[in-house]
Amino acid sequence: MTQSTGCRAAGAALVSVIGTIAATSCGAAAPDPAMRPEGNGWYCWEQQGGTDKGCRRTAAECEANRERRLRFRGGVTYSNCLRGPDEVFCFSYFDKEFGRSDYTCTPESDQCSDAADAIAEDPVLKISMVNISGCAAWK
Repeated sequence: MTQSTGCRAAGAALVSVIGTIAATSCGAAAPDPAMRPEGNGWYCWEQQGGTDKGCRRTAAECEANRERRLRFRGGVTYSNCLRGPDEVFCFSYFDKEFGRSDYTCTPESDQCSDAADAIAEDPVLKISMVNISGCAAWK
């Protein structure tokens, strides 16, 4: 049985509550509020010629996140981290490999749901990345 957020299948819209996180309309749990970094604004990278995108609160965190993706997905080219939108769409999860909670943010809501569902459906990732939340807007 796969652990799915169910958001893509339900065609759910994401819910934003004035700068705070909110549960998704598809009923999945909201991202862990402790994972939301302090600050304002986001820095984002994107895959050149593809759809993979990610955002982090600071330029340094974004660059480290981008570098991890480059190691994970060899042969893929990503843009530099640039100042992104004021609001991004995020989900949280527990990474068993590293023994800690983490989060993923994307600049667009549908990318967030697609990323969460892709992890939940991937036979390798779903073993190490568990307790995947639904997506919600973070400012």
